[in-house]
Amino acid sequence: MTVRTRLIIITILGLAITMTVWGWVQIQTLDQILAEQQSKRLSSVAETVSTYYQHFPTGHGLSTLDTSLKEQIQADVRLARIDLFTVVNYDIDYIEYIAGASRVRYEWPDSLVSSVAASRKPRYIRLQTEDGPAAGLLYPVTSEKTKATQFVVGVITSSRANAEILSRAQRLLVVSTIGLLLIIPGPRGQLPLAHRQAAGRYHPHHR
Repeated sequence: MTVRTRLIIITILGLAITMTVWGWVQIQTLDQILAEQQSKRLSSVAETVSTYYQHFPTGHGLSTLDTSLKEQIQADVRLARIDLFTVVNYDIDYIEYIAGASRVRYEWPDSLVSSVAASRKPRYIRLQTEDGPAAGLLYPVTSEKTKATQFVVGVITSSRANAEILSRAQRLLVVSTIGLLLIIPGPRGQLPLAHRQAAGRYHPHHR
């Protein structure tokens, strides 16, 4: 095996590894950006629902809220489900479903809702529903007096668009990597000029 061939192999392997790592980093960054945008949108919906419920927690207010949630689900095709859970007497072991609307079937695990209620911190979760990949947010709302969790809002949105974007980015990465590696050796399997000169300097018969 000549020095030129070795340089070609080393160059191609090095580029392949570098581009794979760099591409993976870019895909992860894109995934994180999409997830952050989705999380902000879910938080906005949850805050709207929680604000309304705090002002109209019973009776006619709940009926109106239930209707409003159904209208919001129908108006926004990206939204898959909105649920509202109350924490009975601020006891996280007793959580009841109050109202909601949905276009897909999904049941939040009681243990997960209780965990979020106990932590008093929102939790963003990636889900798999019958309609495909989705993202969910459990948003706890605390009482101003006791600082304990008063109720929890659950919002789920479809992630199919994000999944398609990531899939296209991955395909583009693979195609561009293969294409670049194919043209790197140059015509007739030769390295570019700079690499050929380097190979000449290290050739055992070069003087």
